[in-house]
Amino acid sequence: GVGFFRAGGAEVELGEWSWQFGGPQEQRVRAGTEDVAGVAAMLAALEWCEDQMPGDAAARDEFEHSLGWPVVGAGHPRLWNTSLVVAPRHQNKLWLARLSQRGFQCSTGSACSSGHDGDSHVLAAMGLEPDAMRRVLRFSSGWTTTRDDWRALVRALGEVERELDARFPPTRAECVGRPLPT
Repeated sequence: GVGFFRAGGAEVELGEWSWQFGGPQEQRVRAGTEDVAGVAAMLAALEWCEDQMPGDAAARDEFEHSLGWPVVGAGHPRLWNTSLVVAPRHQNKLWLARLSQRGFQCSTGSACSSGHDGDSHVLAAMGLEPDAMRRVLRFSSGWTTTRDDWRALVRALGEVERELDARFPPTRAECVGRPLPT
C-alpha cells in the first residue's frame, strides 16, 4: 500500500519517522519494493479529487438557514461540508434512528468521539449545556452532494420532528417561539 503526509509546503522535522524500516532486504535498510504503480495511482486520484472538490459552503449554509436550528460554531471558520446542529427537542439518538430509516446517515457528535457516550468536553468548553449536547446532530456531505440532497434532508428532519413530537409531545416551554406542530 501507499500513503502520504501533507505538510502544507512547510518543512517538517519527522524525527524517527524519517526512516523506513522493514524486511530483510538490503540488510534491513529498505522496507521493501516501492509500489511505483500505487504511488502514481494515488497521485492521480488526489489530483482528480482536488479538481472535483468544491470547497464551497453555500449549500451547507442554505441547509442551516432553512433548518433554523442553533449551529455549533456558526460565524467561525468551519469545514465547508460539515454542520453540527442542536435539535430543538428529543435526544439525538431518536433523530439518528428515524433519519436512518429515511436513508440519511448522521452522527451524534464529532467524528473523533464516535461511539463515545457522555458529554463532550469540547462542546462543554464551547458553552453548550448537557441537555443541548444530547440533542446535537452532525451532518457531513461529500463532493457529489447537491443542494437538492441538503433540501431533502431538511424535509426529512421536518418529518422526523413531527413524528417525534406526536410520540413525545413537547412541553409548552419547548414551544415558546416555535409554531406548534400541525
